[in-house]
Amino acid sequence: MAVEKKSRLPLPAFVRNRWSDPVWSKVFSNVINVTGGTVLAFIWVLFQSLYNKIPFQQSFDQVISFLTRATPINNTILCLVGLMALWPLVRWIIGLIRKKNTTPPAPAAPLLLTPTLPATNPPTPIERFGFHSTDTNLLQAFKAMAGTPITSTRIDGHYGEIMEFDVNMGPDDLDCLVKLTTSKAEYISYVYIPISGFIFYLRVNVQTGNNKEISSRWIALRLDRSAVPAGTGQPEKAYPSTWKPTLGDWVSSRYHIPTLVAETFGPEGWTYHSLVGFRLRGKGKLESITLS
Repeated sequence: MAVEKKSRLPLPAFVRNRWSDPVWSKVFSNVINVTGGTVLAFIWVLFQSLYNKIPFQQSFDQVISFLTRATPINNTILCLVGLMALWPLVRWIIGLIRKKNTTPPAPAAPLLLTPTLPATNPPTPIERFGFHSTDTNLLQAFKAMAGTPITSTRIDGHYGEIMEFDVNMGPDDLDCLVKLTTSKAEYISYVYIPISGFIFYLRVNVQTGNNKEISSRWIALRLDRSAVPAGTGQPEKAYPSTWKPTLGDWVSSRYHIPTLVAETFGPEGWTYHSLVGFRLRGKGKLESITLS
């Protein structure tokens, strides 16, 4: 036999749906305070009647007579109670007036960003420099072309074995030349921690529109924009570095090499031909370099 569920009373639902409302919550609190105060008053009157051994009705009449007597204390108490009871209603009316007179601000126009790099995912990696079993060893890939750059390996809590380097801006050169099979790479990405003066250089071959002339150029991926050289015909140009956080203090950068060439040497009529290699300058840590 099915048991019919009793419907809930409308009053609890009414209270429950409005309990968190800023206006109704104050109304409910005032009702609770008045009800509780009334109950306590009756208990006090009952206690007085029993203690003084007088009828309850007589004690109740004495309390009502005292409260209705026009005295400064009674008048003050009545005024405070009235203000407390009316204050939520006054705040609600003020809120309605402010809401009516306030014109909402017009929504801001969406900010349209033109990405520097294509939004498509990079192709399959061609070569990865790092310390995994399938990687080209990162430390051995870089050679000191001049000076005495300092390199070493360390164990990092996030990535395991990583490479640390300290390469002076003046006399030291730490270069890595890529193989012919990876020279046609179009994407480069690397994971690193820049400590001081960090610059990641790309050495690229560029060509003219008719492919009759090929020349070597450097692109300096720097963390500041102020280093971009002015004028044309420069063998090296700086490009502002972009990055995103990965783990801890580590960040990663990814670039589309043909786009880098187009935005640096493109105005002079050059286009991307091939990747020659890259160079490190400054002080930092390097986890991996990926060509794809």
